[in-house]
Order: sequence, then C-alpha cells, then structure tokens
Amino acid sequence: MESQIKPSDATSSYTESKARGDDRNQRINGASSSQSSFFVVDLILRLLAIGATLAAAIVMGTNKQTVMIPLPLGPGGATVLAPLHAKYHYSPAFIFFVVANAVACGYTVLSLIPSVTGKLAARSGSYPCMSAFLLVVADML
Repeated sequence: MESQIKPSDATSSYTESKARGDDRNQRINGASSSQSSFFVVDLILRLLAIGATLAAAIVMGTNKQTVMIPLPLGPGGATVLAPLHAKYHYSPAFIFFVVANAVACGYTVLSLIPSVTGKLAARSGSYPCMSAFLLVVADML
C-alpha cells in the first residue's frame, strides 16, 4: 500500500507545530505543572499521615476509662459496684499501638524533609541525588 502522507505534508505540519509553540520546551513545562501537582498531593498525604498518627498516639496515650463492675458479696445475691480503671499501659497491645503511632509520626516528619528540600532543589535546577535517595529509602520503610 502507498503511504498517504506526502513529504510536503510532513514539513508543513512540522512548521505549523513550531508556529504554535509545540516544541520540547512546551512539553517540559507541561510536565513541570504535573510535577508541581504531584508535589502538592505528596505534601498533603504526608501531612494527613502526620496528623492521623499524632492524633491516634495522643488519644490513646491520654485516654483512661472507668467502669463500674458488680462484685458479689455473698450467697444472698447482694452486689456492690466497684470502679475499675483502665489505661493504655495496662495492655501490651495498646502500648505497642501508642509506640507504633509515635514512631510512624516521627518517621513521616523525617521523610517530609527530603520531599520538601528535593522540590526546592528541583526549582533551582539541580536535584541532589542524596535527597532523592533518602526519599526513596524513607518511603520504602
């Protein structure tokens, strides 16, 4: 089969695209806007993770509960209500929960630093490899 594109058509479409400004710089600038939106989404997700883990650690760490439980006094069926206090440090699972949330919050704060510094360095035109490496390693943990 014959090609339906003539050489003159290809040349004219190239000159039309140059006239419209559809060159490599335009594509790079378009990618820049998507990278900027990626940075905003990345920052929002990291801040949400910090807020959620910090709130969970604070709520569990400061929470205490008192329950009134009936205690039988004897064979007559008489009962007395006695208070039972519960705190997070009475259960190993709750201790782990508080510590894990505190560690996750601290880790997210530390991973926020390379993310922000990497974006600032990318704006200046140089993206340090160490910042990128730290961000990748921190996100994999």
